[in-house]
Amino acid sequence: MTTVSIALMLALSTSSVYAAQDNAYHHEAEIGFLDSSGESDGLVNANYRYYFEAVEQADKPYALAAFFNQGSTVSVRYATTDIEDLYNISGEFVFDSKWFLGAGVSQLDIDDAAFDITTYEISAGYFLAQIQN
Repeated sequence: MTTVSIALMLALSTSSVYAAQDNAYHHEAEIGFLDSSGESDGLVNANYRYYFEAVEQADKPYALAAFFNQGSTVSVRYATTDIEDLYNISGEFVFDSKWFLGAGVSQLDIDDAAFDITTYEISAGYFLAQIQN
């Protein structure tokens, strides 16, 4: 094993220990790979999200802690296949009154296409439930 792979193994093992201790966190990262057939290189997907208010997970299921967090966030995503690349950046700002505004932009680059696809998103809403963080 190389030094880089040992360091990566240690980093991944300590992050799961950190999650098991019910510590609050601000960063969430995910890297995934999907190979659905032997004909292509598959799909590679990377996501990162930053929570401006710490996500408390002590009294809720770990997998739902980020969902129950009613705080501002910013996120980025990159996904790629043999023929296309997807870039996304989005964010959500939550006011003290629990009203929120969100916005995002996505760019899909397709090989051999006459044009790329760009989409814009705007959202607004109100958190009805008062969840304790």
